[in-house]
Amino acid sequence: ERALVTILGNASWWGQHLSLVGGLAPRYLTVPPTPGRRPHAGTRDVDLGLALAFPANTRADYQKLAQCLQRAGFGQTRDEPAFTWTRVEDGEKLKVDLLSETDEVAPGDSFKPRANTGSRLQALNARGIHLLPLDHRVVEVTAERLDGQGVSTVSVRVAGPLPFVALKINALQLRHLTKDAYDIVYTLDNLGPADS
Repeated sequence: ERALVTILGNASWWGQHLSLVGGLAPRYLTVPPTPGRRPHAGTRDVDLGLALAFPANTRADYQKLAQCLQRAGFGQTRDEPAFTWTRVEDGEKLKVDLLSETDEVAPGDSFKPRANTGSRLQALNARGIHLLPLDHRVVEVTAERLDGQGVSTVSVRVAGPLPFVALKINALQLRHLTKDAYDIVYTLDNLGPADS
């Protein structure tokens, strides 16, 4: 959450158009843990993975989004996909994956949302991103920033159950990771009464 608060705290206009769709989302979609209900395993994962989604058809300056990530201390490396930005904090690698949706490339492929504009920013083509405007919630997240600017509170758009499960089903079909199946089952099992 520190990475999320730092990135969105620097994001200005972009902060209104980025949505949390990955590893931290179940925390905000499900009922709180109780003695009989275990917390989502992703909340204890030291390899923090945030997936932020943005609309491919926007006219925004993607270079400003890249600068926002750089100001938050994230960068791109050769050992990660082009849509992944990383930072090492306390000896652990934090990751931010940028996702969007397009018909230009196959699902699961990387693409440049604004090709031929000078921006090198890339995103992972993920089916289900188009559902975010239809089903999301805004939550306030407070955490200590990674950039030494103290504690901040930011408004975070979190994918609702429909886009979250759709994205996870598509991810499961593409990469066959048990964590995607776990996220689907855990989230559906632990939705609040309003979402069930």
